[in-house]
Amino acid sequence: MTSKNQSQSTKDSLNDVDFMRQVEVDRLEVEKFIAKQEYTKTYLERWKLDVVDRRTVQINLAHSASDFGKFTLRSIFLLNGGAMIALPAFGQLVDKIDASLLSTSLGWFAGGLSVVTIAMLFAYFSLSATAISWRCAMDGSASSLNQEQAKEGEKDNFNTAIENFEKDRVRYNKYSDVFEFLAIIFAVAGLIAFIVGANSGASMLTG
Repeated sequence: MTSKNQSQSTKDSLNDVDFMRQVEVDRLEVEKFIAKQEYTKTYLERWKLDVVDRRTVQINLAHSASDFGKFTLRSIFLLNGGAMIALPAFGQLVDKIDASLLSTSLGWFAGGLSVVTIAMLFAYFSLSATAISWRCAMDGSASSLNQEQAKEGEKDNFNTAIENFEKDRVRYNKYSDVFEFLAIIFAVAGLIAFIVGANSGASMLTG
C-alpha cells in the first residue's frame, strides 16, 4: 500500500512539474505577444511621424510657397500687361508722342510678359520635381519601416528599393532647385523689364 502511495505521489509530482513547465511556456508566449503588440504600436507611431505627419507639413509648406510664388508671378505679369494697355491710352492725352519711346516702352513690357510666362513654366517644373522628390522620400521611409517589420531573410530585398528611392529623391530635388532658380531669374527679369518700360513711358509722357 505504501509503495502504491509513493508511486501516486511521484506521478502527481511529475504532473505538477509538467504543469509548471506549461505555465512557464504560456507565460513566455504571452510576453512575446505583448512585446509584439508594443513593437507594432511603436511601428505605427513612427509611421505616423515619419510618413503621415511629415508629409502633411511638407504639403502645407508647399501650398504656401506655391501660393506666394503664383501671386508674385501673377502680379508681375499684370504689371506688364496692364502697362501695355494703359500706356497708349495715356499717350493719347499728350499732344506730341515720341514714337520711338512708345515702341521702346511697349517692347519692354512685351518682353516682361514673355519672360514672366517662361518663369511660370519653370515654376511649374520646379513644383512637379519637388512633388516627385517628396514622393520618393515618403516611399523610402515606408520601405525602411517595412524592412524593420520583415523577416530576417527578407530584409535585404528592401535595400535596393531604399537606395533607388534615395537616388531619385536627390536627383529630382536638384531638378527642383535648378528650375526654381531659373524661375526666380526670369521673374526678376520681368520686373526689371517693367521698371525700364515704365521709365521709358514716363519719359514719353513728360517729355
